[in-house]
Amino acid sequence: MTTPADQDDEPRRRRLVPWIAGGSAVLLCAAGITWGVLSAQSSTPPSTPHTLVAVGTPVPSAPAITGPTATGAPKSSDAPKGADATPTPDPRFGAPVAETVTTGDSSSFGGGVTVSVSPFTEVDVKASGPGEVNGPGMKATVVVKNGGSKPVDLSSLSVNGYYGDDYTPASPVASQTTGLSGALAAGEQASGEYVFSVPKGSESAFRVTVGSGSSSLVLVK
Repeated sequence: MTTPADQDDEPRRRRLVPWIAGGSAVLLCAAGITWGVLSAQSSTPPSTPHTLVAVGTPVPSAPAITGPTATGAPKSSDAPKGADATPTPDPRFGAPVAETVTTGDSSSFGGGVTVSVSPFTEVDVKASGPGEVNGPGMKATVVVKNGGSKPVDLSSLSVNGYYGDDYTPASPVASQTTGLSGALAAGEQASGEYVFSVPKGSESAFRVTVGSGSSSLVLVK
């Protein structure tokens, strides 16, 4: 038998049921989200440190060419004598000169590597790069032979031009220069052409120096 009190409670129960159901759904949804986050975190592998490599860092494929050995003795009487004596820099070039040769002669650069410079040739400089000026110039062709057993890095060689009795530095013409670069395998030969601007009338007094890194130089006349 339904009493008046029961009749009053019935509407109240009808209103509570949707709220209870909705609250349960919200709790279940929140629990599911929490479980999903924890599950994702537990399944993510731990981060591992990475080795950073600087962009543009050179990775040499061959060692630098050794360079000639200077034979000049120090000028100071207080300087040590013998094999350990420090070579005296030539004020014209800022580095010691190991030997002076003529074009066509070969110089030893260590490790079975020899360097020679072909006879100089006159060229017309056609300016197409920064700082270049049209006019007369000289070209030096440098030939490298690797008679050793290992490859060498040709880009370690440096070639500079000079003219006149006072050895004035000649401006390089980059746009017409095809210098030595890359690795030279054992038993191979390579050549590079270096062009410099030289004033009219100074072509006969043109000279070049060839070196490697901070080594001594070979002066080629």
